[in-house]
Amino acid sequence: MSSAQPIFYKNVVPLSKEQHSKLYMESLEGFDFANETNSLYIAAVEFAQAAREYPIVFGKDPQDVVFPVALLGLRPNQNLYVDKEGKWNASYIPAYARRYPFILAKGGAEEEQFTVCIDEGYKGFNTAKEGQALFDKKGEQTDVLNQAVDFCSATSVVMDSTPASPVGRREHRRDPEVQREGNDVTQAAFQPPYAQDGDDATSGPTLPTRVGGGTDVGGVGGQQ
Repeated sequence: MSSAQPIFYKNVVPLSKEQHSKLYMESLEGFDFANETNSLYIAAVEFAQAAREYPIVFGKDPQDVVFPVALLGLRPNQNLYVDKEGKWNASYIPAYARRYPFILAKGGAEEEQFTVCIDEGYKGFNTAKEGQALFDKKGEQTDVLNQAVDFCSATSVVMDSTPASPVGRREHRRDPEVQREGNDVTQAAFQPPYAQDGDDATSGPTLPTRVGGGTDVGGVGGQQ
């Protein structure tokens, strides 16, 4: 595996039902993990809501790939939207941040294959049975893990479909280990399973709960 880590991830490893069979995920409030991130990748489908909160700028990597980001701070390691308590002070939070501590890695013989990965540095992961299990007693994925994978899949699809998006090209490429086959993830799947009062879930991605945080750890839709 490459030593390079995605933005604000500390120790990305493939999720394995053998290695992580006893792993639990405790719901932790806040976005402290992103308080030193001054920009984040966003997908084109996020532009309408993100533009209400953040400047959208375009960067270029050493390979001359141009990509869109939401600007969160004006200085290195500065996120003006995350306060000292870890609260993200905006009504829309980029999907890249909301999927934490999960992430997908593409690769393998089949282009549709992917690996479900986690950041082992996430403080909410534990083996003390605090929170919700990722695997049940039979070794099957629990609802909380399935929902996390679905949201990550939808996020990955819309990012890959964004013109010149660097996420699918170089963010994370690893051999598949844990796979979910037969997924038909489209841009419509990016919508949360339920909306807040007053939200129009069909107008674009609304504010899902961050996977691994918030009051409804079992869902990927709702308020932070």
